Amino acid sequence: MLTPEQLSAGVRSTVRCFATSDEALRDVGLDPSTMRATSSGDATTNATPAVAYHYEYDQGGGTPLIVNGTACNGGGVSFSYGDYWNDRIKATAPRGCSTIKHFADSNFAGATEIVSGPLTKLNALYGQVSSIRYY
Repeated sequence: MLTPEQLSAGVRSTVRCFATSDEALRDVGLDPSTMRATSSGDATTNATPAVAYHYEYDQGGGTPLIVNGTACNGGGVSFSYGDYWNDRIKATAPRGCSTIKHFADSNFAGATEIVSGPLTKLNALYGQVSSIRYY
């Protein structure tokens, strides 16, 4: 996830793909079985918490997009035409951030839909999300 300042400066999000959710969680320093930071000897790794999970299907199925970050201050992700996740998200599960604002267009423009609470199927922007901010 990028900060509002990075977004304003035109920095682009980086998406890294993994074969499984467990691999993605391990990559950011979380133990998939406990969702807690992994440890190595006496030192705990710098785990980056998930702020939200986004899904290709209504009930949370398909490949998840796990967005990691450390603040819920309006930072976000934006997808361009042709990006894998552009217009693919159909459900969202807030994790570290309680409110998630979806946008129909890249760069946080167009129609919006706000989600807060547990796994939620999108209605107005079902399969039409091109950018997201986290609060």
